[in-house]
Amino acid sequence: MPAETGALKTMRFDIGDRIIAGQREFAVTGCISYRGNDGSSWDEYALRGVSGMTSWLSVDDAESEYILSETAGTRNPPPGFTIAWQGTERVTGVSGAVDVEPGDEAECWDYEDSGNRVFSVERWEDETECSLGTYLKPQQIRRISGGNAGGLRYQGWAGPGPLGGRVTQFLSEYGPTLRYFSALLIVVFMASLIFNSGKQDVNSYLDSNPDKYTRVTSLTSPADNDARASVYKSAAGWAGGGSPHAVADDIVTNCTDEFTRIRKNDIDPDDGSVSMLTRGEYIFIYRDADAGSVLVEVEPRKYSYRSVPGPYHSSMTSERFYRAFYHHYAYPEDLSAYGRGGSPYESYSPVYELGSSYDHSLETKAASIRQGSINRRRSSGGAIHYGK
Repeated sequence: MPAETGALKTMRFDIGDRIIAGQREFAVTGCISYRGNDGSSWDEYALRGVSGMTSWLSVDDAESEYILSETAGTRNPPPGFTIAWQGTERVTGVSGAVDVEPGDEAECWDYEDSGNRVFSVERWEDETECSLGTYLKPQQIRRISGGNAGGLRYQGWAGPGPLGGRVTQFLSEYGPTLRYFSALLIVVFMASLIFNSGKQDVNSYLDSNPDKYTRVTSLTSPADNDARASVYKSAAGWAGGGSPHAVADDIVTNCTDEFTRIRKNDIDPDDGSVSMLTRGEYIFIYRDADAGSVLVEVEPRKYSYRSVPGPYHSSMTSERFYRAFYHHYAYPEDLSAYGRGGSPYESYSPVYELGSSYDHSLETKAASIRQGSINRRRSSGGAIHYGK
């Protein structure tokens, strides 16, 4: 990718880039690479505008075609559009906040009018998507700032070398000690299972209650392929499904994870978002900026620490609270755990600082439920004791 900002001869963007497309400002949140049945290939970038709505930028450098589009409100081409292309497309690569996987296929129809507009229909296995877009000239697209500066691409050890011999020597000298500690770890692990019998973590609870929650997608960190987040949608049909606070209360009531911090967006109460932190996860509950439904994004803290994209389909107001909460409560601890290099929070400047005064009611409820669970285990003889 070229280092300079401005208009690009070859359009390649990274997750987190800020770009101008058609005189509008966007943040790049995802990318899908496609190959058509005619041998053509192109990229489509998911863009989040200042309103939080999602747009798509289709980039075909081979044909010098660039299209900015949004979801259409109809499945039929508007008057004046005629068929321009029909075929199939196959997903060959993904990154960021997208809801397809490599290998997914769709039937496609592109219609064009005389006014430089394109109406597209994609028929996937489980749904049909329609969009209305406009052709752009290359000079109408430029990068404002890069979101992947600072070494966010994951790099690991790339091959054999002298290390292999040292590992063999180490194992020959310290093998018995390692076996002892391995056995000890197994004992501790089994004790943990007994102590936490009946415990249900957040992901397990959401997956096991399809009448309340459905999994929407999973997200892979562009900086670390091993870090994946899960996104769920709350069903509006149950009593608490209509607000982030009610969903947070339901999670607190039914999950026995140790919630170390729970806070509502008290900076902008109308937003309604709720952030929840455990020792290993960051749970963010918010409204879908496009559909208005309540979403729950469950992230391993390593994902939160390394990822540039904000929450899936969130508004910028929700994203500001999401980042301010993580930076205030989790980042200092995760910096010690994961080390410098590879986190966008190293150069992050909060839009606002979170004060110490806020509503602790959900935190108090979570602590009370967890203590009650511990007391019940002890009274039933479920506690683990060592020695006499």
